[in-house]
Amino acid sequence: MAKKNTAASKATKTNKNPDPKKAGEVSANGADTSKVKAEKEKADSKAKADQEKADAKAKADKEKSDAKAKADKEKADAEAKAAMEMADLVKNNRTVARQLEAKKLRAANAKKAEKDLKSKAIKEEESKSSAEKASKKGKDNRPVFTDDRGLKFRFKKSAPASLNIDGVSRKTKELIEDGEVMLELVYGNNNFIEQIY
Repeated sequence: MAKKNTAASKATKTNKNPDPKKAGEVSANGADTSKVKAEKEKADSKAKADQEKADAKAKADKEKSDAKAKADKEKADAEAKAAMEMADLVKNNRTVARQLEAKKLRAANAKKAEKDLKSKAIKEEESKSSAEKASKKGKDNRPVFTDDRGLKFRFKKSAPASLNIDGVSRKTKELIEDGEVMLELVYGNNNFIEQIY
């Protein structure tokens, strides 16, 4: 009997432990399949979560745009109602009508005054620039006198065209050529003469 038990136990041992090579292949194939399934499930759940997010965002955007459209409509309706009430008030009340007309007139006058002020400023700027251009035009052609020290003098622009020297009226163009008179005017610090630097 003991021998029968050993033979039976050997048979059960062989059934319990299949070939180790076959067991490794099955477990490797099983592990590979379960890995692929896990990755697929993970990708599916991520795609589902992304889709849910996009749906929620679209829903929120739609609700927001609907709320804004509703608010705009309510505002437009309120403005229209206020305009109707104002029109009824104006029709029934002459004082309000006169006040509104006066307000429109003041607004028109203010626009006109602003436009006139701008045109006046433009004209002043143009006249100022033309005056500057005229003052800068050309070289100063007034005659120059050089004294014995080498200093240059000429008559100012504000000097009169003729001066009374020793009881005789002479033009400034004649005086600038007369060296003796010019030296007298220079050394006498005459107010009509300026030094050129």
